[in-house]
Amino acid sequence: MGRLAAWLKAVFAGDETRRLPPLRLSREQAVALARAATKDDPLSSTLTMTTIHQRDGQAVWIVSAPVIGMTLEVEIDDVTGRILRVARVGLR
Repeated sequence: MGRLAAWLKAVFAGDETRRLPPLRLSREQAVALARAATKDDPLSSTLTMTTIHQRDGQAVWIVSAPVIGMTLEVEIDDVTGRILRVARVGLR
């Protein structure tokens, strides 16, 4: 199988090596942890958008706000619930 065909198969049919492990945190728990970590920031209440990435075989929640301009981005370890990073992202 060619590289393009393998990539298409992985994207559309799923690739066992890219699947996330079972999640321990719910979306609501991840958002609550992100808001608690940024409670003193005025943008904290806008943290509603979540994505999940895999790093070194572990799931990492990324919680951010669906706004244009400057926003917050919070990364949370799914296994421990530990805040990995809080960053301001954007142009303002």
